[in-house]
Amino acid sequence: MFDKRFLKTFGVICFGIFVLAGCRPEEQGRPLHYEPGVYPGGKPSSALDEGDLAELRQRTVEQGGIPAGGALSGGGTTTGDDVRAPVETEAGKQLRERGKLQGGN
Repeated sequence: MFDKRFLKTFGVICFGIFVLAGCRPEEQGRPLHYEPGVYPGGKPSSALDEGDLAELRQRTVEQGGIPAGGALSGGGTTTGDDVRAPVETEAGKQLRERGKLQGGN
């Protein structure tokens, strides 16, 4: 009764119904390709006023990852913000040589 051709046809029909059922009506007509720099909402974007800019700058400072007591507050930190090269010591030289010998390179 059920030959291969019937089962294939039934499978294709079921797959088609499944695919069509996945298309929600509220998603129809939405843009699929966006242009860079073009606001898709239709309204032109307005420039921010000084109050909004000041708020954004403050949020940037708070989220910027600057350590407490860092450069913006005028205080120094103990978290290693010294960018000078370390002073070469005899112990440092010996340790570096030992690392080279044990590194296998």
